[in-house]
Amino acid sequence: MKKLKRHPDSASRVLKVFMIMGLFLSVFAGVMTLLAFYTGICAVSRIEVTGNSYLTADYIQQASGIIKGENLLTVNVGKIEKNLKNNNWVESAAVSRDLLHTVNININERKPVAIVGFNGALFLVDDKGYVITNEIPANFKNIPAVHGGEKHKPEIGGTIKDETVISAIELISAMPERVRSTIALWNPFDGRGHVFNTNGGFQVIYGKAEEVEKKGEILEAIYIDIQSNKRNISYIDVRVTESPVTGN
Repeated sequence: MKKLKRHPDSASRVLKVFMIMGLFLSVFAGVMTLLAFYTGICAVSRIEVTGNSYLTADYIQQASGIIKGENLLTVNVGKIEKNLKNNNWVESAAVSRDLLHTVNININERKPVAIVGFNGALFLVDDKGYVITNEIPANFKNIPAVHGGEKHKPEIGGTIKDETVISAIELISAMPERVRSTIALWNPFDGRGHVFNTNGGFQVIYGKAEEVEKKGEILEAIYIDIQSNKRNISYIDVRVTESPVTGN
């Protein structure tokens, strides 16, 4: 069978085609880069904020340092996240970009669980004992108050140092909502162990920070019984979980 011979110019023509295509793509990429970086085609015009409950979207936008109109491609995501975490309410922040004009900010805020009192000063803390602020917003004035002891003054932006107070905060966080919502003042320095007064007018003698889940279940059951039967009591003692006591 006779072999077909390739025309000597065919290879060079193919090469020229690829070279032209490569040049075109390079020029196109260059033009798009110029448009993206030196025109308003990628200017930030929208900032989406999610996950916030306590901080306003306007405040978060301002704290982020993002300026509307700046180039989306040059927005420093790491710097924005750092700026936001400088606020004590912000536990973490995640920032992303959506072409062509949007910056997304997702906030994970600290959730206050108690107000710690120390020498007349009040400090709002989360479930890990992190001190958020000493200015208590009106909507948090009814959350549990905790006796903060006399040794370690809480520092804003730091964690409570007194282990006994930390223990009280952890117990409050672990309490069933039905019980937690009634706590008025928690005293972890009582001679009987942890003791708290309720807004229902009775006292709970909790004792040692142990059998947490079981004590929570017992208290919730007693609360339901009190409410269902409209009982008046002066205290609940769950120090011995096998035989909890209620008294008048």
